[in-house]
Amino acid sequence: MTSVISLRVPAYIKDILELEGEQEYVNTNVLIHKILKKYVEWERFADKVRFLPVPRGSYKSMISLISEKDLMNLALDNSEIKSLTVLRRGEYNIDTLLDTLTQWLIYSGLHIRYIESPEQKLIISHDLGKNWSMYFEALVSNLIKDFDTRITSTLHNENSLSIVLERPKRSI
Repeated sequence: MTSVISLRVPAYIKDILELEGEQEYVNTNVLIHKILKKYVEWERFADKVRFLPVPRGSYKSMISLISEKDLMNLALDNSEIKSLTVLRRGEYNIDTLLDTLTQWLIYSGLHIRYIESPEQKLIISHDLGKNWSMYFEALVSNLIKDFDTRITSTLHNENSLSIVLERPKRSI
């Protein structure tokens, strides 16, 4: 279901949106929808828990300098992800956690593919280096300890990470 709204915006904003839409081969309505969706699903909550936008190159350089031991310690501090999940979804369970992680990756400009079969598989293309893969794998591993879920396999390299999760069978 959709609703129609009318907005007043300064002419320069309208011009920028129209130009951006042309460059992305979408109409202005689609572009505005995309912007509003990102705000509603992510930015309004990320701002409240003080997520910081960091330029990709700087982030990649910083994380490459962190030792494996320090990466594992950073992954233990997951209270912000838990808080963000509860703030976004109103509860903290494996489904809301996976949704928050997925949105975080998408809105950070990473490519994620989520496959649900007997187990669940997250495939992330990131180009942030091996340390990021190790950090994110450890973060997920620590976060899912709260649930009856475990990582059954991982595969990571400089540019991508694949995590397979085994969740308990749902009772009917």
